[in-house]
Amino acid sequence: KEGDELCVWALDYLPDGTIVSGSSEGDVTFWDGKFGTKLYTFKQHAADVLAVASSPDGRFVYASGIDSQVAQFERVDADANTWAYTTCKRPHTHDVKAMAMASGPAGAVLLTGGNDAQLLAYHAHAFRKRHPVRVVS
Repeated sequence: KEGDELCVWALDYLPDGTIVSGSSEGDVTFWDGKFGTKLYTFKQHAADVLAVASSPDGRFVYASGIDSQVAQFERVDADANTWAYTTCKRPHTHDVKAMAMASGPAGAVLLTGGNDAQLLAYHAHAFRKRHPVRVVS
């Protein structure tokens, strides 16, 4: 609504200096970290985006929030800093309030947790092809 304040709930900083924010309007926004200009805004979420995380190489960004989806965005052109929404998963039954990226011998692992008391792990670079693994339920 006109005049409502926007809350930024989540931030991430990519290796190339791009900043990613998640807002109370369900937006995931990519910003030029040097000049502070908006590059892209995606409205994939139906409600607040509470967490964002990125792969260690900065190629993938993930966002989650009140609508229980985990969305993936991919850098499709590094030279032009072009991003695209690629897919989403809904393995949680309630709000997804926390995300973290872990690096290990098998590669980058995205961890998500929320109000349903589940901790899930996804292979970051095979997010579209593999289902998450329940770590805690």
